[in-house]
Amino acid sequence: GTDSAYNPDIQNAGYTGINAETITPRQWTVECVFKATAETNRTIVGRDGYGIRTGDARTSAFYLAERSNRRINCEFVDLAGNHHNATSAAGVLTAGQWYHAAAVSDGITLKVYLNEELVATANLSASTNSSLAMGYGTWSVSRGMWNNEHTDRFMGVIDEVAISNTALSPD
Repeated sequence: GTDSAYNPDIQNAGYTGINAETITPRQWTVECVFKATAETNRTIVGRDGYGIRTGDARTSAFYLAERSNRRINCEFVDLAGNHHNATSAAGVLTAGQWYHAAAVSDGITLKVYLNEELVATANLSASTNSSLAMGYGTWSVSRGMWNNEHTDRFMGVIDEVAISNTALSPD
């Protein structure tokens, strides 16, 4: 075991389910419960990577994050090298408040939910392969990766994180 918030050895501890390190699903859900800090560029859940985005090697594989002007967003790079971004309107987050956030891709549309309310979408249909890129495979909780460096540390509280290889409904 490790002292980290995320333990990749959980498969060896008798648990069953998907191997989140190696999945590259076309349909997926990443969700978490967190207390907002409402600060700029704070990654809640990320997936490390470098050199996977066409035209900008700095971008990592996945971000579910707080952004400027109290917005929430999900960004990811797909297996075709395309970057997708769904960002909410300004003001949806309030510092000190608990939220359930979910980013859901059905392979055609990326949707971001905040407390089961749809707050952002992105169309993925132009991509030749909208499956989630693996990057390095490593998922992170409370930090992101940019330009192959750890960054965007989340300063709030994260209670729960779940990664699924299916597009779950808001309920």
